[in-house]
Amino acid sequence: MLNTKFVKYLQSRPYHTRVSIFVFTMVIFGIMAFSFWTYSLSKTFLAEKNKESEFMAQETLLNQGERLPSLMNNMKANISELGDTVSQFYFDYVKSEEKQKTNLDINQIKKIKPVKLPVEKQ
Repeated sequence: MLNTKFVKYLQSRPYHTRVSIFVFTMVIFGIMAFSFWTYSLSKTFLAEKNKESEFMAQETLLNQGERLPSLMNNMKANISELGDTVSQFYFDYVKSEEKQKTNLDINQIKKIKPVKLPVEKQ
């Protein structure tokens, strides 16, 4: 439990004083929550109004005969773009590996000597 001077002071007060402090605190927090809710509600109405105007603009485009891009076409384009990016990274990696292999000097390979491993005789 909290052992601060303020908490001990509140606990030493009579019951009706503690209840009135609690009610006052809850009213203040309720007013703060209600004001935040009304502020965000006004922003929601503005966002809804903007969505409605965008919807009307889309309907006018459809009425003019222009097609809006569909979700499926967008997904296909994104997947193909992702495939191109991955393949480009893979081919760049393979090319860099080939360059490293060709950069090895034959003399460096000849310098490597085999090591005899210990073998147990039976």
